[in-house]
Amino acid sequence: MLATLRRVTWFGYVVLLVQTLFGAWYLVHGLNYFFDFFEQPSGGPLIPSLISTGLFAWIKAIEVVVGVLLLSHRFVPLAIALAAPVTVVIAYLNLVLSHTTFTHNVGIIILAANLIMALGYWDQYRPM
Repeated sequence: MLATLRRVTWFGYVVLLVQTLFGAWYLVHGLNYFFDFFEQPSGGPLIPSLISTGLFAWIKAIEVVVGVLLLSHRFVPLAIALAAPVTVVIAYLNLVLSHTTFTHNVGIIILAANLIMALGYWDQYRPM
């Protein structure tokens, strides 16, 4: 992506900006589970059940891996594909289970960010 940014339109720069912000967001929130930087959101009944089954640690590990891949610009199409199911769960928590304007905005923004990145790397997904 970095090599092709020199010859693409403004959308390439938007994808790179979104990729950087999304990667940083995923990395910080993934590491927060392991190092407790700030309080973890409650997430209704879903988060406690994910924690009790052990899946939440795996989700947070995926967030860390995706964040590192996006920020290092390595295997970005794979990172976007790995982030998609986690993004859907986060959007579900924020759009359906939570009832504040802030969380609704977060749900919409994270879905839009994943969509923008996927569109930016569409040429990588097209042959599949």
